[in-house]
This record gives sequence, structure tokens and C-alpha cells, in this order.
Amino acid sequence: MVRRRVFADFSIAPVMRFRHGKATGKLSPPAILRHPHGCPTHAQCLRNVLAHMSDRMGIAPAQVLAVAATENACCLLQAAGISVAYRPLHETVAHAAAHVICHSLAELLPMAGAVCSVGGLPADAPQAAV
Repeated sequence: MVRRRVFADFSIAPVMRFRHGKATGKLSPPAILRHPHGCPTHAQCLRNVLAHMSDRMGIAPAQVLAVAATENACCLLQAAGISVAYRPLHETVAHAAAHVICHSLAELLPMAGAVCSVGGLPADAPQAAV
């Protein structure tokens, strides 16, 4: 799992539905993708995760390192303090991010340390990687 490899605080995935102990094959989007004051363009959007983080953890978008590869994350990449398109699957993803990584996730490590210094934040300030 990528989240563990880069020591991210959490990851987001669809919720698999079960009935009588067996998977139904149906997936539901996680509730964190909806926020009343989130993305102005989409009702369900990864950018809404930033709004939830701000509400729950007191983390500003400038304190977030966002990593994504697909077009559904463009809003998130545009809103995050440090954004990385990791092996982007479409040109629009690369354009939405401040940085593009095409090789190793190890290239994220210097950027993760930079999250602490964005906006002059102290090293012990709350921060998150999505």
C-alpha cells in the first residue's frame, strides 16, 4: 500500500458493500468526498478532503502534500500547498500539479520535508500527506 510506503496520515478509497458476509460487488464513494464548503465545481471531489482536514485537524491547504495520478484529483492538486503528479495518467494531471514524478516514490522525500516550511510553519506544526 502506497500510504504506508510514504508514511501518509491516511488514504481514501471506495467502500465495498457486503451482504450476508459476502461482497456484493458494489462500491460507494467515501463520505469524505462531500463537503458543503468544498469544491465549487464537483459535489464529490478529492478537494473536499482538504476542507475536512481543515475542519477536523486545523490543517490549512498550504500544509498538505498531495500526490495523485488520475484526472479526478486535479482539483485536489490545484488546492494543495505542494502537489505532485506521480506517473500521471493524463496530461491534465501533470498541468494541475506543481511537480511531476515519473520514476521513484523516493523523490517525494525532499518534498515531504518542505511541507513543514510552507508558509513559515514550525517543524512541529500539524501537517498531513494525502
